[in-house]
Order: sequence, then structure tokens, then C-alpha cells
Amino acid sequence: MIRVSVSLANASVTETETLTAGRVGLECAFTFSSEWDDLAKVAVFEGAETIEVALGTASVAVVPSECMATAGYNLRVGVYGLSASEAIVIPTIWAKAGKIKDSAAPDDESLAPATPELVAQIIEKSDTALMLAQSVAEQAESGAFIGEPGVSPTISSSVIENGHRLTITDVNGETEVDVMNGDKGDTGPAGPKGDAFTYDDFTEEQLEALTGPAGATGPAGPKGDKGDKGDTGAKGDTGDTGPAGPKGDTGATGSQGPKGDTGATGPQGPTGPQGPQGAAGVGIPTGGTAGQFLVKSSSTDYDVAWTTVPSANGVSF
Repeated sequence: MIRVSVSLANASVTETETLTAGRVGLECAFTFSSEWDDLAKVAVFEGAETIEVALGTASVAVVPSECMATAGYNLRVGVYGLSASEAIVIPTIWAKAGKIKDSAAPDDESLAPATPELVAQIIEKSDTALMLAQSVAEQAESGAFIGEPGVSPTISSSVIENGHRLTITDVNGETEVDVMNGDKGDTGPAGPKGDAFTYDDFTEEQLEALTGPAGATGPAGPKGDKGDKGDTGAKGDTGDTGPAGPKGDTGATGSQGPKGDTGATGPQGPTGPQGPQGAAGVGIPTGGTAGQFLVKSSSTDYDVAWTTVPSANGVSF
């Protein structure tokens, strides 16, 4: 039997056995982590052909004989889980179960042709075998083969360096046999290439389930060369004038400064020359008070003013 352990998207073979071409009925048992509890499971076997097998509640499948038909191929096992809507949720990686080796099946060319003598020998041996079988059946019915209850032997396998160790437990106890790996055989022919998956084949939920934790931030890369200075951009329009701010309070009137000193009196200028004496007016008596004269104070024709002045002794006009 082949045993495969599945943890999320990882699949690994924990137990296998010698694989021979033409093998029929080889079983493969799977164990799953809790992420697979609500998923329908489909096993995929790849050898000479690639075939899918739906897994039941026991999670055990028979390896298809078509995958084991030809020697030289590596038998690989995978599995994928389906949601209730039959969308792929978790596809695993491939797990390698071993290389399919040549078997002891004879070639068709080595078979001898059927002759009367050969047929007679076969019939004779068949009759002998039939008689022996009847004898054994009669002895079994009579209880000749009934003995003490025995212990069914068990065989377990564990991995050792460059091979496997078989532990056989029977009525006599445990016996260990080391089976070492043989030389690497020639590379067999390449199997058919399976369909490639792309991101478009998965839903967002499936991709999120396959996404691992974020890695640590890597070191900063080298600083790039400074690029050329770009052209000066067009000058933008002048913005609107903002509203005037509030008028500040008028400050208090400052105190009056001290009065300055009085300047010194300047020197008196020289007396100017006397101007010419004007023409004497003509006194015209007009019947005024005796002893008085009327004096024309202007010689212009358009501005005549007469002023009455008292006469003075010794003054002539």
C-alpha cells in the first residue's frame, strides 16, 4: 500500500512499496489536515497515463492499472479539493511514490505453440491439481487443519539512510530487514504533459488560501542617478484678492515732547533809503469847520478820497 499525508497544499509519500509494470489493485491511502474537512477530494495518479479518482469517506483509492501499465515511468500522486459549487479550492503539489520497474511478465514471442503433447501435459497436471484440491477440502471438512489460534504477521516500513527498513512482527517476535536503494536507472520516456493551471483558473478565495505569509522586507536598492531638470511649468493665474483683515485698534496718543529752546534774535538790518515824497494835495475849502482843510489823499482819478484834517499853525498845504 502507498500512504500519502496531505497538509494544506503539501502532499508527501510516507510509505510505499516496489512498483512493477502491470500491477493491478495497488491501494493508496490518504490522510488530510483540517483544512480539507468540508471539501470533496479527488486523487490524481500520473504514470504511463494521468487518471483522476474520486475519494470516498475512507480516503482510499486503487491506483488505476493504466498508470502502472508501462515500466520506466515515475508514479506521482496528487489530490485537489472541491467546494460545494465544485470549484477547485486546494490543489496539492505532486508527491513521488517511486519508479515503475520491469515485471516478470513473459514476452509473447517466448510462448511455446500449443501442441497435442503440451495440451495433454496441461490436462494431466490439471487433473492432479484438482484431485489434490479435493483431498485438501475433505481434510478441512474433517477438521484436520484446525489448530491453536495463531498471530497474523504485520509488516511496517521506515525510512533509513539510502533505503528502507522493514519490521516484521509475528508469533516469534520482531525481525528487521534493511532494503537499500538500488542504482539509479535510466531516465524513462517523458510522460504526457498535463494541463497547465493559470491564475484565471482559480477564484479569489482559492488564491487567498494558497497565499503564504508576507516575507521580510528586502534591503533598500541603490540610489538611482538624478534625472535631468524638467521644463518650467506654465505660470498659473493670479488668485483672487483675499478679504481685508480686521482694522486694528487706534493706539493711545503719545505724550507731548519738551519745548525747544528759543532761538537767538538775529541782527537788525540796515535802514533802507527814503522813498520820494509824493505830490502835495490841493486843499479845497468846502464850508467845513473853520480852521480845517480837506485833503485829497489820492492823486488817481478813479479813487478820490477827501479827508478833513484840522489846520495847523505854520503848516501850509
